[in-house]
Amino acid sequence: MVRGARVLELGCGNGLCSLVAASLGASVLASDYRQLPLDLLRAAADACGARVSERLQTTVLDFADPMPSALAVSTRHRAEKVSPTAEPLPDHDLLIAADVGYSKALAWRLGERCRESLQRGRRVLVCESRQMPECRLAFSEALNLDQKRVYRLAPREPVQVETGAPRCQESIRSLWYLDAGGGG
Repeated sequence: MVRGARVLELGCGNGLCSLVAASLGASVLASDYRQLPLDLLRAAADACGARVSERLQTTVLDFADPMPSALAVSTRHRAEKVSPTAEPLPDHDLLIAADVGYSKALAWRLGERCRESLQRGRRVLVCESRQMPECRLAFSEALNLDQKRVYRLAPREPVQVETGAPRCQESIRSLWYLDAGGGG
């Protein structure tokens, strides 16, 4: 699924998903709305060696631009009150996003961007670990506007993460996940 694919990560933050995708053979465009995380990701990719570094590009991209107001996203008939995004997404085969829908406005925009990708026939992989039902609702509503097929974030079992530190194990209590393809 990843080897040879053109991957676009929205809101890459520390860039872990982009680094993994590049290490698995994808051509990755990692994006964030600020330059600093992208500079840190570039340094991390360079430290991983040429195999990863050459497959990873970065760009400043605010996927939520223009950010809808909290009032517009919180009102009834919000789909009619939220203005469209400023720019289409760069071309890609796989859109990934992890833990970027932490406000209703961001979740709404993420849902719109996922819908955009699905309408282009692309694959979408989204993971959210926060307990924020109002954000999941905004995401789902924006994702499914005018869609023939209904997409949903599905809950997953808690994940145990081994940190490598003695007697230290993290638990992600709630994980919501969307893995969808727009090909039909």
